[in-house]
Amino acid sequence: MVKRNQIQKKKLASDKGFTLVELMVVVAITALIAGFTVSEINSTSHKLKSTARTLRAKMQQARLLAIKENCNVFVDFGLNISSYTLWRDGDNNDTYTAIELIETIALPNDISFGAVASEDGGPSKSASPTSDTAPPADGISFGS
Repeated sequence: MVKRNQIQKKKLASDKGFTLVELMVVVAITALIAGFTVSEINSTSHKLKSTARTLRAKMQQARLLAIKENCNVFVDFGLNISSYTLWRDGDNNDTYTAIELIETIALPNDISFGAVASEDGGPSKSASPTSDTAPPADGISFGS
């Protein structure tokens, strides 16, 4: 009878929680998953995708505002500047004043607009205005 009570006490003692080894394995797996997640979130490709999504949303915003208010909306991409600016030409005089500034959007530190060298895939100096690599003479515009 004593032996049976001792076995029951041992079972109860062993069923109370996790062993140290089990806890260490769980912590190690959690740390690995967290490390991969943080490195992916901080990666340049993630920042670039996020910036591209923001730019697309701002371009859509500019287009909708131009349609809604029947005015020109200008998106200014300054070369080698880490931001871009949206302007509304409310009086349709093709000039943009501080009152017509909609928003300036800052880019992440390691992403900027700039000229791309022709050897890196940018337009060549001899590219004609009708070439696919050269921007149109009047910039980018949306009809209607």
